[in-house]
Amino acid sequence: MSEKQANVKSSSSMRRKIAIILIAAVVLIGGIGGTFAYLTSKSDTVENTYQTATVSCTVNEANGTITNTGNIPARLRTAIVINWVDAAGGTLYVPSSDYETVVTAEGWTLENGYYYYDNTVPAGGSAAAPQVTVTTTLEGMTAKVTILAEVIQATPANAAQDAWGHNFGN
Repeated sequence: MSEKQANVKSSSSMRRKIAIILIAAVVLIGGIGGTFAYLTSKSDTVENTYQTATVSCTVNEANGTITNTGNIPARLRTAIVINWVDAAGGTLYVPSSDYETVVTAEGWTLENGYYYYDNTVPAGGSAAAPQVTVTTTLEGMTAKVTILAEVIQATPANAAQDAWGHNFGN
């Protein structure tokens, strides 16, 4: 066999290899495209719906309750703030030694200046707020008591403890 014949045979063999590779690539791309087209045309649409949790509360001074207005169970804590107001409506500083505060808080635990409600309050549920009585011998002033309430999700069980540092015993 001559050198010319060997080159022609080698070139023909190379063309066959390239043709096989090209055919294999076309079949592979067609298979992937066909599979994708089949799956997108045959798959039912799935709608993922979710509702985010809301955690909120209101203090109802009329009936002395705190209501969980969120949509999940929550833990409550309150802080009691006392301001003194004179006859003209101005706020005054009165040292705590000049008045007495009595807090009745059944079902609440006092820790680090906050009252923590001992139970979980379900969504839409209420808890009796701590009741505060302030007495003084000072004249011309009125005590204005404000209950500041906070809520946090009750689950996971350690959420409130991690955020507030209070052990609810769960």
